[in-house]
Amino acid sequence: MTVAPICAGMSSVYDGKVTALIVAGASSAALDPLAERAGVSDRYLVPVDGMPMIERLVMNAAMSPRIGAIRIAAREADEIAAIPSIAKLVDKGRLALTPEAFDMVDSMFAGADGASYPILITTADNCLWLPRDFTEFADKAIASKAAAASAIAREEDVIAVDPDRQGRCYEFSEGRYSTCNTYWIADACALSVAQIMCSGGEFAKDTGRMAEASQRDGFELVPIVMEHGYCAIAVNDEHSLHVTEKLLMKRLATA
Repeated sequence: MTVAPICAGMSSVYDGKVTALIVAGASSAALDPLAERAGVSDRYLVPVDGMPMIERLVMNAAMSPRIGAIRIAAREADEIAAIPSIAKLVDKGRLALTPEAFDMVDSMFAGADGASYPILITTADNCLWLPRDFTEFADKAIASKAAAASAIAREEDVIAVDPDRQGRCYEFSEGRYSTCNTYWIADACALSVAQIMCSGGEFAKDTGRMAEASQRDGFELVPIVMEHGYCAIAVNDEHSLHVTEKLLMKRLATA
């Protein structure tokens, strides 16, 4: 039997707003190929349809009625803070940046230090997420009353927007899904589940290890199925960049 640790749950003064923690860390010390091609210092500064991907994600998160404070854990914090739209959020006191720590998990712990819970954690390359997607994930996580949750997308929904997708899908009892590298942490105790995001989400792709970690720490990691398959597309190579820009152009044409 799994026994949850003693820890205060969601605050009674919870006002419907959640903190967004955006992890913009490098996977290695080497310059990312996309960043090198674009002539920038970090992949999260690469323009996607004319806008740095970190800026696109932040602006969409900021427009969600569920998102309150925004935190960014980043290696290139000064360069990100210099982006005008992000600088405005900093000036308003809504956004804060913390230096990237040793690895992704440490960056999340550093970014969450002193933050108000619950926290929605995502990576800066999820630049296809719209305000409605942040709202959808937060609403479903709140309704689930989960201490920790992970966003996933149905295989058929992902293939519908990216037929040539090379990434793997993973077996769950209800079907095949892709991870969206977006997580929900209801309180400080549940932050221990952040280990599932090791290696840029590779750990989260192993459902057996996810279950083992959740049970060990006394939490059930609840899967949250997203409505749209594009939520599983992160810009991490030439293919995903091309697909993302194509989908963004399609959005613009049908707006």
